[in-house]
Amino acid sequence: MTEEDEGSAAAWWEYVRLSSGSRQERLRADDHRPVADQVAEVVAAGGPRALALVLRLLDARPQDGDLAVLAAGPLEDLVHAHGGSLAAELTTTARRDPAFAEALRGVWFPVPVPPGLEPWLVG
Repeated sequence: MTEEDEGSAAAWWEYVRLSSGSRQERLRADDHRPVADQVAEVVAAGGPRALALVLRLLDARPQDGDLAVLAAGPLEDLVHAHGGSLAAELTTTARRDPAFAEALRGVWFPVPVPPGLEPWLVG
């Protein structure tokens, strides 16, 4: 993960907060749009850097309830675009990190589900 990715986590969560706030806050969210775009670009590229950034976002979350935001956002995008190539890393991380496992369970999985990720489907 780059230093730029490291600083992006807090700014991304601020973007999320402002985006769901008052009208004035939503207008201020535009100031943070570049970091949201950067997170989307890193996730779209996939690979270890994208997973590391998602984990950084997970660690920087303001509160536990924000797992759903991460699951339905960058993590879901990563699974949809690169779940097959990252299945082993995603599974290993979920087994080590209960918060990541919970977030992974919140992902709307593509059909067909990438091999190796079936155990993370919520029955």
